[in-house]
Amino acid sequence: MNIYKKFFFVLKKYLKNFIFKIFSLSVCKFFFSFFRGNGCILMFHRILNQENVSEDRFVQLGITKKNFTKKIKYLSSNYKILSLENFVDHINLKKKHFAITLTFDDGYKDNLTNMLPIINRYKIPVTIFVCVGFINKKSNLWWYQINNILLKRKRISFFFEKVFYSFNLFTDLDKEIFFEFAKKKYFSLKNNLKIKFINAITGSLKQKINFSKHCLSWMELKKLTKNPLITIGAHSVTHPILSALNKEDLKKEILLSKKILEKKLKIKVKFFSYPYGDKVSASHREFDFVRKANYLAAVTTENGHPQNDNLFNLPRQNVGSNITNFELLEAKLSGFRMINYTKLYS
Repeated sequence: MNIYKKFFFVLKKYLKNFIFKIFSLSVCKFFFSFFRGNGCILMFHRILNQENVSEDRFVQLGITKKNFTKKIKYLSSNYKILSLENFVDHINLKKKHFAITLTFDDGYKDNLTNMLPIINRYKIPVTIFVCVGFINKKSNLWWYQINNILLKRKRISFFFEKVFYSFNLFTDLDKEIFFEFAKKKYFSLKNNLKIKFINAITGSLKQKINFSKHCLSWMELKKLTKNPLITIGAHSVTHPILSALNKEDLKKEILLSKKILEKKLKIKVKFFSYPYGDKVSASHREFDFVRKANYLAAVTTENGHPQNDNLFNLPRQNVGSNITNFELLEAKLSGFRMINYTKLYS
């Protein structure tokens, strides 16, 4: 690995942590509290048992059950927590008091086993955005395929599109850099090459594990729908980059996911979450299509304030494994969400 790439990767990581620490300072939180708006959507993915933390080591989508319990206890004691539907009403009516809502993406099995008992205890409503392909076992979680390789290998080599790639994976830093490379490469490819790229990487390990086993089954999902604290939303069929699709495929991902969930679960699906959710993955075309598909609202992963003029691109704040203290969580709930701080270190 090029020494300069390592240096800039570490610098970027350090700068990101430095920015978060600055925004976590009391003086910054006090200043930004005047600009926090009237609501914030928090985004989660997985709630992990301590013994399962390694399976999320480089993906970093999850937090531990213990960590999640502390955060729920804190949030429920200090904030008004609404269901997503009530939160949208809150935004539409421009109510002045501050409220939050909690969302989970993809539809992981630990949403049932680990998350549900905790929200039941504290009576917290949440929304789970389900990717139908994960439930049907027809789409795979490529990010966990790569994570599994990084846990096992000290080196990886593969051919892709007549180019030979070889990486040392001796240290965690090497593995983090490779994961970053794989993500960027994946997102840059045309849709017909994405699976080939992942197969090229995972084929070097002769890996046959289906990581969709980490996702809910239809039976488990039906159990969740019976709980009044749970709202089910759509998260596409195959978890693609929507902006890369033609109109017909975009229609299938947005409309078919809604249709399948409604038919299988006998519920009305009112909300949509864009896969990946950044400006590259979803923009005005996708927002307009979701609006015309009779959803009430949709969420992204961008920074900003939820407002009644962006109901189909509502911003969210990620509460992943990087959120390890209440100061940083408070900072994310403050007005510094109006700053696209990721641009400062990207």
